[in-house]
Amino acid sequence: MMKKCVLLLLLILISINCSAQTISIGERISMDSKILNDNRELLIYKPPSYYASDTSEYPVLYIVDADYNFHYVTGLIELLSAISENIPEMIVVGISGKGTLTYRKNSKPPYDVEDKGNADENFAFIEKELIPYINKNYKTNDYKILAGHSIGGLFVTYAMLNHHKIFDDFIAISPSLWWQDEALKKNTEQEFTKRKQLASNYYISLADEKGMGVHGFVELIESKGPRSLNFKFKYFPEESHGSVGLPTYKWALKDIFADFRIAEGYFKDAKAVEDYYKHLKEKYNTTFHISAGFLRSTAYAYSRDQEQRLSIEKALEKYFPLQVDEFRNIKISGLIKVAKLDEAREILKRAVKNNGSNFETLANQAALYHKDKKHKKAMAAINKAIEIARQKHIRTWLMNELFEQRQSIPLD
Repeated sequence: MMKKCVLLLLLILISINCSAQTISIGERISMDSKILNDNRELLIYKPPSYYASDTSEYPVLYIVDADYNFHYVTGLIELLSAISENIPEMIVVGISGKGTLTYRKNSKPPYDVEDKGNADENFAFIEKELIPYINKNYKTNDYKILAGHSIGGLFVTYAMLNHHKIFDDFIAISPSLWWQDEALKKNTEQEFTKRKQLASNYYISLADEKGMGVHGFVELIESKGPRSLNFKFKYFPEESHGSVGLPTYKWALKDIFADFRIAEGYFKDAKAVEDYYKHLKEKYNTTFHISAGFLRSTAYAYSRDQEQRLSIEKALEKYFPLQVDEFRNIKISGLIKVAKLDEAREILKRAVKNNGSNFETLANQAALYHKDKKHKKAMAAINKAIEIARQKHIRTWLMNELFEQRQSIPLD
């Protein structure tokens, strides 16, 4: 009986300690649309560095079929950006379809009388209501991508042909161009005879499937499409209609941002910072959040060259002011590790002056207090860093770093 009681008590304790927690990769919100006379649900993904700075700005990927594809798309983007640093970090805005019938109605072009689609009104909602709402409430820059799969790819293709100035890139994944006996192709052929300019970047893919109408549409673009259309097609013979989305996004996004990655992996000098800034502005007409790995490699490359580090910091302050504190904090952390504490303190003064409530700045402040054996001040600073980090919902691995740092501070 005693053994059973002990076992029961252990099971109760285990159940208490193993309580489930929800893991979230985004937030779900809703907004009213006067254009559609409807309430639209949105799924929003923010990148890991979103809260590192109050002034960072990001490109936005809008996907029209969030109910089906939001989770894997955001996971892929986090892998390609924050983890492997092949593309810039970005915000993802997923639009809920609100059920199959509503979703298809909003995706179809308005060509057929009996099956007239709502694509123009749906795009007007995106252009005049959704984009302004996202720009107002999230930290966006001017770079925008529109993507959709299957019937969503039909909508993206229609948007590219008729509203090409609103987005920088369009990604149509195995689009349902068969709709209404390839009506979109027929209307596009007529448009190509009139139109001389169509300045869009259009990516289209196809899985191992037949009857999608993609091959004929590709042939039309290749033979009669305007030269201003930057068009790329990729066939995925090993994928099905349902699986082609993941490799398409990987291919298209890496191609779109092929010039994002710094070839050397770090900034060689201040001139390299200026050149990179000019290159991004010329290619993308904006700048992006520089990957933390590039900044870290730069700081480490010049760990023994104070003059060069300061020169690069000044260049970042001029051309990438939203990230200069990130570079400073990377430098401070590195200097603490090699016991260059006086220089670390000088840089910390600049970081505190610019933004003393940055949780990374506070963590470095705590580390310096710890080195000076001012343990109460160190504990106060790290606790404040953790409090701010929690409010900003930073990624778990970053929180774990802060907790680990707190555990290392003696309680005296």
